Parts: sequence; C-alpha cells; structure tokens
Amino acid sequence: MMRHITVQKALTNLPSTDRDAVFTTMMDVVRANPGHAQAWLYLGLCSDTLAQRRDCLERALRLDPLDPSIHAAMHEVQEQEAAAMRTLLSGCRPLAAPPPMHAPKHIGTYFQAYGVEDEYIQQALRIQRTAPLSGRRPLLGEILVAQGWISPERAAQLLIHQTQLRVEAGTFERPVMLGEFLVRKGYISIEQLHTAMLAQLRIIQAGSYCRLGEVLLNEHQITEAQLKQALHQQEEEYKTLLY
Repeated sequence: MMRHITVQKALTNLPSTDRDAVFTTMMDVVRANPGHAQAWLYLGLCSDTLAQRRDCLERALRLDPLDPSIHAAMHEVQEQEAAAMRTLLSGCRPLAAPPPMHAPKHIGTYFQAYGVEDEYIQQALRIQRTAPLSGRRPLLGEILVAQGWISPERAAQLLIHQTQLRVEAGTFERPVMLGEFLVRKGYISIEQLHTAMLAQLRIIQAGSYCRLGEVLLNEHQITEAQLKQALHQQEEEYKTLLY
C-alpha cells in the first residue's frame, strides 16, 4: 500500500530557493500518491518549460478543479504561452504568399514546406481518404500528431501560422474552420487559438479527441453563449457560400 505524503511535510527543512530539491521531492510525492493535486501544482511551479508546467497543472486541475492557486498558476502559464506565441508570430511573415489551401494536397505541401517529411504526409493522406464517410473525417494535422509523426507543439505552430496568413489575407473563398472563424470575428485572439489548439492536439496525441469549441470552453477562452452565437454565424455564412 502506498504511503501518503503531504506537501507540507515534504517541504519541511527544504530551502525556499532550492527549486531543484523541491522538484525532486515532489516527484517522490506523486510517485507515492499520484492523486495529490498540490504536489502536481508544486511540480508545475518548479518545471523548466512551459509544456512541462502546463502538463503538471492540467493534472492538478483534474484532481482539484476548484483550487484557486492552481487556476492562478494556469492563468500565468497561459499568459506566458501567449507572449511566446506573439514573439514567434512577429518573425513569421514570409514575403511570398503561402500555397493555396483548397485541397488536402495543398495542405500537405504547406506542411512539407515547413519540415514535415513527405512520406508521413502521404501516409496521413491515405489514412484520411480511408476514413469512414459516416463519421468525422480527421484533419491532416490531427493524423500526423496521432501517429507520432509531428509533435503537438510543432503542429500547432504551423497551423496557427497558416491561420494567421489566411486571416490577414481576408478572403472568404470557402467555409473556414471554427478556430479561424472565431479569430476573424474577434471572439478570440490568435494567441488564444494557439493555446486551445495545442491543448486539443495534446488530447489527440494521448489517444482521445475533444472538439475545439469544447477545449475553448474548458480553457475559459470563450463563453458558451459566445460559442453558440459563433456557430450560428458560421452556419449562416456557409449557406451564403452555397447559394
């Protein structure tokens, strides 16, 4: 039987500035008691990267969704991710226009241009083509992540860059994806979309699936009323493209 270790006891006699010692101790805590939300919180606060921090804090939130200290830490991570994304996007404005995005092969070409191997793209397209017509057709980026051919972080970066270019172009040649639509209409920022898209791709990487709208609601990036209104607007604009 696993012995219960409290965070308070684990922190006893540890120097307040010794983050490495706290991290090591908290790892011992979660190994002994993986359901300890406060230990995951401390792990998140002591982690070196934003990705590790978010992962630990998401675990903490699942265990204790009402803890304000966990929510505060997650909010700080979201702000840091948004700042990092703004820095990234500031240097991602190519002189040439991106390839057309009207067919899967063009999307594949776009991914390939940013370093995804053609072999993986072709396999992903074959998986996409053989998906049952009665169900939801998986997107290329989702397949690449699910198969482990690209990381959620890299896929989110490329998809957000693609979305930003399309939004800046200002064209409505075809129905747009929900995330792009929400950015176009001002419901969310490009940084908020990146945060939600990254969370969604991590869920896909773990073998599950969650709609982007649900992720945005869970991340508190949009309200249920706003999402419902946006979906209605999207449907109406789609109808105008059909007639």
